[in-house]
Amino acid sequence: MTKYEIICQLAYNEEVEKIVYKLLSNSKNQCQEAPQDLIQDIYEVLLTKPDDVIEDLYRKNELGFFILKIAKNQIFSVNSKYFYLYIKHIKQSDDISAAANIYSPEED
Repeated sequence: MTKYEIICQLAYNEEVEKIVYKLLSNSKNQCQEAPQDLIQDIYEVLLTKPDDVIEDLYRKNELGFFILKIAKNQIFSVNSKYFYLYIKHIKQSDDISAAANIYSPEED
């Protein structure tokens, strides 16, 4: 199979989606935001990898592990596009929310 056939098969069977939702449901991190964007980022990584890398991983039956590694890197690496766009924002907004609750006008 070619790289594009493999990726089409992954998309048809929703394999990336299954991996992402399982990972997010088991995660204690606040990373429930925008899972569709995470899925698209993973497909982007797969599509930009050289053909022989994807084909070799598929032949060795290691593509699922590779996708899981990509997903974990996107969620937990502070250098990833997904972390920067979604998780970092959530953590900052939590800090702001906590700071905003320090003073409440109703307490007067």
